Amino acid sequence: MTIVEDTQEELWSAKDMLDVKLFDKDDDSFGTVEDLLFDDDHWTVRYLVVKSGPVFKRSQVLVSPFLLNNPEFTSFNPAIHTQLTKEQLSSCPPLEEHKPISRRYEEELAGHFTYPSYWAGPLLWGTVSFPVPHNAVPDNYEISGEIEKTHLRSINEIIGYQVSCSNDEELGTVEDFFIDTETWEIVNLVVYTGEWFDGGMFSISPQLITGISWQDRLIDFGNTDRAAIESR
Repeated sequence: MTIVEDTQEELWSAKDMLDVKLFDKDDDSFGTVEDLLFDDDHWTVRYLVVKSGPVFKRSQVLVSPFLLNNPEFTSFNPAIHTQLTKEQLSSCPPLEEHKPISRRYEEELAGHFTYPSYWAGPLLWGTVSFPVPHNAVPDNYEISGEIEKTHLRSINEIIGYQVSCSNDEELGTVEDFFIDTETWEIVNLVVYTGEWFDGGMFSISPQLITGISWQDRLIDFGNTDRAAIESR
């Protein structure tokens, strides 16, 4: 379990979150985390993709950080706890697997679990800066008729993307992500260089990204040279 601590924040490795068990309100296991979905506008994790057990109605459930208690990530017993019962989790709107997540589905999910929309407001989580559990949607919450494009991406998809900088110099491939435990922001990408003599890896903020080609599986850091990137 990779946990990075400094004076201001504690960061989790995204890869280490995969296969971690999700426990319901009664401390019973509901399923395991098999992916994380983040939005590529703010580089913030919006959902845990949880694979549930065979006895439940839904094989996959999207769980917002709004629904989580403080996760317990230790090297011996990693676990994530939700405020919901098994019945609440398994009765969520059905997720069409292998299809893009629509904004309308996100609205249905928010309405079902009564948490605010992260896209409806000026702050990182809509009207709040953190996904605080008690911030519920108002009683008169309605699903809008407008269709808005989502910007959700899979952590599993991005791992392995090529990373380049100025003059098309290849730096390596995306190996992992470090996530702020409080805001769920992706603070750093971990890049694997394959060069054993310098440790083989370095981290870099996604805020320095100048472009992404989803088709070519390429992340570009523009005119920043390699030495400047690796020294950050």
